[in-house]
Parts: sequence; structure tokens; C-alpha cells
Amino acid sequence: MSIEIRKSIALAAIALILGISLALTPYLLYTHREKTPTQIPTTAVATITKTTVSTITVTSLKTLTPTATETHEYIDSRFTDILGYLLQAKSLYSIAQSTYISTLPLPVLAGVPSTPTLDLIRAETSTSKEPKVSETNVQVVGVDEPDIVKTNGRLIAVASSSSIYVVDALDRKVLSVLNLKGEVIGVFLCGDTLTAIVRYNMVKPIEVGVWRDLRAVVPLGTVNTSIFVIDLTDAVNPRVKLSLEVTGNFLDARRIDKYVYLVLTQDLDLNVISKYTLILPFVNGEPLNPENIHRIDQAPTSYVNIAVVDLENSTYNVESFLISRGSRIYMIPGKLYIVSDEIPYRLVIEKVLEKALTLLPEEIAKKISEYMASKEIDKAYQTLIESISALDESAVRKFVDEVNKELSTIDVELTRVYVFNVRELSIQLSNYFEVPGRLLDQFAIEEVNNITILATTVSNLKPKLYAQYIDIGVRKETVIQVVECSGSICTTRTITRPWIGEEQRKVLYIGLTYEFSSESENNVYIYDANTYKLLGKLEGLAKSERIYSARVVKNILFLVTFRNVDPLFAIDISDPSNPKVLGFLKIPGFSEYLHPLPNDMLLGIGREGSDLKISLFDVSIPADMKEVSRIYISNSYSEALYNHRAVTLDIEFGRIYIPVMLFWQPEGIAVIQVKDSSISLTTILMHQGSRRAIYIGNELYTVALNSIKIYNYQTLEELYEIPLTG
Repeated sequence: MSIEIRKSIALAAIALILGISLALTPYLLYTHREKTPTQIPTTAVATITKTTVSTITVTSLKTLTPTATETHEYIDSRFTDILGYLLQAKSLYSIAQSTYISTLPLPVLAGVPSTPTLDLIRAETSTSKEPKVSETNVQVVGVDEPDIVKTNGRLIAVASSSSIYVVDALDRKVLSVLNLKGEVIGVFLCGDTLTAIVRYNMVKPIEVGVWRDLRAVVPLGTVNTSIFVIDLTDAVNPRVKLSLEVTGNFLDARRIDKYVYLVLTQDLDLNVISKYTLILPFVNGEPLNPENIHRIDQAPTSYVNIAVVDLENSTYNVESFLISRGSRIYMIPGKLYIVSDEIPYRLVIEKVLEKALTLLPEEIAKKISEYMASKEIDKAYQTLIESISALDESAVRKFVDEVNKELSTIDVELTRVYVFNVRELSIQLSNYFEVPGRLLDQFAIEEVNNITILATTVSNLKPKLYAQYIDIGVRKETVIQVVECSGSICTTRTITRPWIGEEQRKVLYIGLTYEFSSESENNVYIYDANTYKLLGKLEGLAKSERIYSARVVKNILFLVTFRNVDPLFAIDISDPSNPKVLGFLKIPGFSEYLHPLPNDMLLGIGREGSDLKISLFDVSIPADMKEVSRIYISNSYSEALYNHRAVTLDIEFGRIYIPVMLFWQPEGIAVIQVKDSSISLTTILMHQGSRRAIYIGNELYTVALNSIKIYNYQTLEELYEIPLTG
């Protein structure tokens, strides 16, 4: 073989290898980018000594994000599939209606405990040698929730605006301050590992090439959320172990053991999406691997981006799901529920088309039916509008009235619940189901004893087709007002001029709107927590009222509805196929938060008139519940009415701590004493701006965003104040 032939073969082999390498490059890059955590160094901006507070500025990944002027490329033909999917969604008017049925095998969650029955309150045992330490008030025992104040019994972390203060509780001083770019919306503190969740708006759009002429963009003003995992072993010199930035607005987060689960919603601006432009989730400034983007709803309104972070190993996984915009989450070990209560606009348009078919000429009705059969809802709707527009005014109004008579029989309020199986860094959609109405909050959904309970309010929202004629065009004259002043004397005169414009004509506007009925009602639905088949339901509770609070305790669902009085319902769910009301209690005011206490007592925090009302209910006999004690704090309000994490409980000592606002100013912490079958207000610890109370051993701490006050736990005598500065 000649030297020339050998050279040709060698060059061909090299070219082949290079071609394969280039073809695999995007996949290899994605593997590296998604599985390798980004390490962001911290920069000290203050001299650190034993007597100086350490101030740490945490570098944001935003500064590393590519902009439109940069030439970053993330080439992958699979992005075109996502674009086609979103263009189809755009043609459906952003209407959320899923046609997805999971064909993936459900993961076997080895080692995952069975669904926990809701415990009352975990009381500290007197035999423990460690000092008792308060915990964040959460819905499910063992599933931590983010808050603005956390303690591990030695350190206190306080999130205030864009800073986190790390405080030594024993030495009563600030050890370090972490300054982050954006708003700190919550933290977790697991041992000496602090997790900060930070939200901010992008000040520069992102635009990068992903395939030929196709560009992926993140529009200006998109909300981004970052997680910073920070080692506080040396709390004077915090060390950032991991920085993770994901596009999307914070919905909520949970921590189970060493894993943090962050749920974000990234809206789809369908006006931006075109043949050459695609909105994508970005992670650390790069488009998310298309393998991690899952197409679920036929016409999604958002990406729901779920990030899981391993706090111990500083690794993470991000998965994105094209579904309806999330409104709240609920989590137990091994399972994550994401709830969406968006109005299903596509369903509404389909109902309008169905009702209109019987009133249209046969030829037009046939054309619309064909479009509907091929899922071309946009063309079907446009055909309907064109046919209506061809009628005279009286015929249009008659047609609209006839359609609306039919539409008055349907409800469009639906809550869609997506269920994900989670195990360590793995996230997989396992199922979804729908219920009529809307959930009030996360306590309106619970999974206990292998059933899932949901409580909803149906407001009887009715769709309505409307037609409005508007006169536009020529006016006889234009009147101009002129004010003329000389010194302090002014005169006003008018000038009239003939109007030059198009001839006067009527324009017909046709569209959809919604009407609320005053006849709302409340329902309870029970599903099998494995198959999500409906097992039983209880509908028509407290008509013309809405749910204000809900709580499951053992086999009883307690519901509070309100309009004029506060009915507290006790609903037996021991037989899922036949839930039934055991009893109800009607009292003035309403409770917005319910919390179970020992000895068959139930705490209610709510309002009566302008007063904050705290109630104690005896629910030992559900058929004969009693309000046995109550406290009124006049002209006051509390964050606890809408945020259960603001409530701190010490059942062993019989105390409950609630922040109160007096005359709408945050003034202090109400100390409520619980004894036997009564509650009493011990005192209000005056501390302007205080948001939380925590306890460590024999000391109580009230926490504002600018200071911490320390009290003797027994006597409530003020001992010291730590300013949050530095």
C-alpha cells in the first residue's frame, strides 16, 4: 500500500472520528452541564477578625448568563420538537387541557415509608439531654418548609430582604451576613448547612442559538430563582458549596432529609414564540437539556420547573414539565402534588362550539365539527366568529342569547392535580386528576391512610359569549379647549373644527367572559392514593359560602366555611366511599387556620369584625363540638391568618406564639397559654416589626428583620437585644 493511500485512509478515519465527536457534542455537554454542580466562589467585602462581623457577598450566576450579543450555541435538533409542540399550543389559545396518559412504569420507591398519618404535634421529651429547640410549623411531620427564620439550636438564620444574618444564639452576636443579589424568600437550616432561596427579575434578556435559525430566549423581566447551599461549619466564614439558578418564579419548596425540592413556574408568553423563537427553561445560564423537558398538557400555559438538590453531595437535577401554571404544592415522603386551578379556556371554547353547532346552518356546523374532530380548535372558533359576523345585528343578539342559555348549565372551575413520584434526585410524573372547584390552600389537600382528600369551593363560574357593537369613525366636529393666562388672570375658550376621518360605522366585537354566581358551594372528594380513582364525595356543603380553613386529624376532616357566621364542620372520612358530616358548630367570625392539639382540642385562628380571634374547640365528640374558650385582641391582625409558618408551638410547656399587628402595625408576639380546656393571653411581647418567635432551651427569641430580642423562657423577662447589622 502506497504512502499516499495510507495518508488518505488516516485522514478519512480522523474525519470520521471528528464527525462522530461533533455529533455527540451537545449530548456530552448536556450531561456535563446538568450533572456537574457549579461552584461559585464567595468574595469577602469586609475584614474578618474575631471581633468583626463577616460580610459575604455571594456572586450571582446572573453575571455569568449569556446575553443576546454573545455567541453561545447549544445545538440540538430535539428543540424543534418542543417548538412544534408550543406552536400547536399557541394555536389553541393557551388553553390547558391534557391529553397525556403516562405510559412510563412507576418507580418502585424502595425504603420509602408508608403515607404518614397526620400527627398532632411533636412534643419534646423531658428525657432528652439536648435543649428543646423550636421547629418551623409545617403541615406534614418530617417534611420541612422554607421560612424567613430557622435555627439548629446553636445558630439562628434570619432572611431580611437581600441579606441573611447568621447569629450565634449562645454568644448573642451576629457572626456573618450574606448579601445576595435578589430577594431572599426563604431558607432551610439542616445541621450546619444553610440553603437560601433567592428570587430576582432578569435585567437582560437571553437569546442563544439552539438549531439552525431557531433561537431560544428568556424574555426581559422573567423571574429567576436561585438556590445557594452554604456551609456554616465555620459560621464566621460561610462557604458557598453550590449555586444553582433556574428560570421561573418561586411557587414553594420542601426539604426531606438531605434533599431540597424547589418548584418554580415559568410562564409561556405565546406572543414571543414563533417559527424561529422558542422560550425554554435555563439552568445556570444554559438551555435545559431537551431530555429533561416533558410535554404533558396539550396546551400548556407554563413550564413547571422542579429542581432537586442533594445538600450533602452538592449535586442536583432539574426537570421541566409543560403543564398548567401551578398554584400550590403538597408533599409527603416519596410523593409531590402540584395543584393548578387555572380556568381551562380550551374546555370553555369547546363548550361554546358544542352549544353553537345546533344553531348554525348545516354546512357551517359540519365544517366546525371537522375542525373539532382534528383538534383544530382555533380554526373552529374562527369559523364560528366569521359566521356570526355575517348576520345582522338582531340575528347576532338572538344567536348569542340562545348560546348563553345553554352555557348557563356548565361549570368551568376545575382544579388539576399532578402527582409526581420522587426519590432522591429522581422526579417522575405518575398521574393527574381533576376535581371541580378550587382549593383554598395547601391544607385543603391531604394524603392519609392511602387516600387523598381534597376540599374545594365551587363558585359556579359560568362562561358567557358576548357581542358588542361600537360606533367608530367620523364625528361632526372636534372641540378643543384653550386656557390663556396673563399674570394671575386666566381665561378659557373653545375652538371647534370639523373632524376629518373615516366614515362612521359599527364594529362588532365578539368574545368570551365569565360570570360568578352567588350560589357557591363546598365539596369534599376522596381518591385512591395509588390509582387516583374517585372513591367517594360529599357535595353541596354550606351553599353561598366558601372554605376558609381545612385540617385532617386522624379520620376526621375539619372544615371552616364563612359568609355571615363560622360553621365548623366535622366530616367522617373513615369510609372513603361514604364521607359524611358528623356535626357542625356555628359561631360568629371565622377561623382561617386550624391546628390540632392534644386531648381532642382544635385551635382556630381567625377574625371577628376588626378583632383577631383565637378559639379553642373541644372536638372529642365530633357530633357535638364546642367552642370552649376564646380570646379577642381588638383592632389587630396577624400573619398567622395566611401563613401557618408564623405560628410557633410548645405543647410541652403549653404555649403558642403568634405575631400580631396592632392598628395594622407589626408590634409584637402574642403569648397564648393553653391549659386544660382553656386558652388565655399571657402577654404581648412588644417588639416592633417582629415576625417570628423561636425557643432554644431556657430562652425565647422574638425575631424582627432588624433585631432579635431574648427573653427568659419561664418569666418572659427581657434579657438582651441583638441588632441585625453589619
